[in-house]
Amino acid sequence: MFTKKPIPLLILIWMLLVGAVNYFAPPGCCGGAIPSLLISDGAKAVGSSANNFHFGLGGAAPMAIDGVKGEMQKVADYLNANPGKNLTLNGLYKSDEANDSGFGNLGLGRADAVRKYLIGLGAPAAQLLTGGRVFGGLDITDNKAYNAISWDFSDRPTGISFIDGDSYSKNFADDFAFAKSGYEYNTPLSEGLTTTINQTAEYLKKSGRNMTITGYYMDGEENTGVFNDLGLARANNIKKAFTDLGVPSKQLDLASEKRAIEFGEGVAKGLATYSFGAKNNDRLAEVEARLRANPLKLYFQTGSDKLRLDSDQRQYLTDLIYYLDNKEGSSITSTGHTDNKGSRSGNTRLARKRAEFVKNYLKGNNISESKIKVDSKGPDAPTASNDTEEGRAKNRRVEITIN
Repeated sequence: MFTKKPIPLLILIWMLLVGAVNYFAPPGCCGGAIPSLLISDGAKAVGSSANNFHFGLGGAAPMAIDGVKGEMQKVADYLNANPGKNLTLNGLYKSDEANDSGFGNLGLGRADAVRKYLIGLGAPAAQLLTGGRVFGGLDITDNKAYNAISWDFSDRPTGISFIDGDSYSKNFADDFAFAKSGYEYNTPLSEGLTTTINQTAEYLKKSGRNMTITGYYMDGEENTGVFNDLGLARANNIKKAFTDLGVPSKQLDLASEKRAIEFGEGVAKGLATYSFGAKNNDRLAEVEARLRANPLKLYFQTGSDKLRLDSDQRQYLTDLIYYLDNKEGSSITSTGHTDNKGSRSGNTRLARKRAEFVKNYLKGNNISESKIKVDSKGPDAPTASNDTEEGRAKNRRVEITIN
């Protein structure tokens, strides 16, 4: 039989002191355990892990997020499998944290960074919304902010919806309507939809926030627009509704997504969604470098001012519209050329007509007329021999260059 020995007085005092320190110390001051990650849609667990990512105090960049990449991928896959769901990423921050994000508050910066990470994993951008708010109970461990993102799933509303986190929310039961293979929405718009568009335009102008318009299209539709696909063309047409109300073009980005669409009596609504975030400034430099390296050549049939577009030319024009929207002081020159068949004066006029045709074509795709200059070289600047039909075909062209 064993008897308990009394605990020495000094050891007892040490145990009581350590217990008191652990009890009264703030979370994380002494190397506490990392808080776990839990992401759920109501009662349904989307992802969970004993690991977690974090933010430095005052920082917007998620740190160690690759350690839970598998859980982030589950979120992206869940959204793809549930197109009727939105996920609002609300960034949380303490009121006394510094803000290095470039956003109006640190929470928005944190939410936007996680949103970009999820998009990189294939999450649909249109289903990812962002917000930011002060949260006094933020979990700080070893001077690192854990669980500084709240994951708020919701059903996507019917009709048109504009949601910028906690900052702005407008919904209306009506929406833009498009015909099959059409990229211009039907008019007139209903009074309520017009009011919703006007209110959202005012929000964009006052907040300076960036909005991406994602247009939808499906296989089997004919694309007669300037863009690579009909979704981009539809998004661009909606964009014009906002620029006509004074929203700067540089605040409006375009995206597209292929989806199954039901055209009741040849018309469908809900062919675009809207997400708010920060401008990707790196993209502008990449686009400008591509445009300068390879000026666009558009070719015409003999005596014709009608142009034919292939996929590479559509991509160039898509990049060109983005460049002109976002580059301060930017402009282009549309220069017409012909072969040497016919009189020089007639060819000079035809070349200018072709250059003007391209200018009007770009104007019809929401490019400001003031950004497009027109020139005519007629037959004077061939790029190939006029002695063959193949050479003459290469000379019947309009070249678009950025200035």
